[in-house]
Amino acid sequence: MTAPPKPENQHYIPKLMLRLFGHGDGKDLIWAHDKTTDCLTKRSVNRSASAPDYYAVNYPDLGRDVELERVFGRLETISAPLIKWMGALAPGPYELDAATRDVIASWLALSHARVPASIDQTFALAAVRPCPDAHRCGRVDPVSQIGEEV
Repeated sequence: MTAPPKPENQHYIPKLMLRLFGHGDGKDLIWAHDKTTDCLTKRSVNRSASAPDYYAVNYPDLGRDVELERVFGRLETISAPLIKWMGALAPGPYELDAATRDVIASWLALSHARVPASIDQTFALAAVRPCPDAHRCGRVDPVSQIGEEV
């Protein structure tokens, strides 16, 4: 029997972004504020804004699936040169083509949605605001509705 794979350290804030605020050789250190203790400490980028298997889904019959991390990684790879370029720009307006704007918008939306606070907020919103239309939300079995006007 093989051992389960070792959990991967997966970042909800990409290392690329953390390094933009980094210092030290290779900008691999950042300052981190602990809200519970009000302490400010130096942290490694590799150990910051991450959690073990944050994006992994463990299916009972299929095992561990890390496809979500791979998808996010592809978007980060596409976005990285643009984010670095934008970080080096002087303040002011810049013309961007539609494709570039789409990549940046996708990356920003993903960046917002993937942090723990946003995920918690999404679950909370779903719990207190049920879908008012059971048919649209897929909570009604369509087979049971045969012969009824929907």
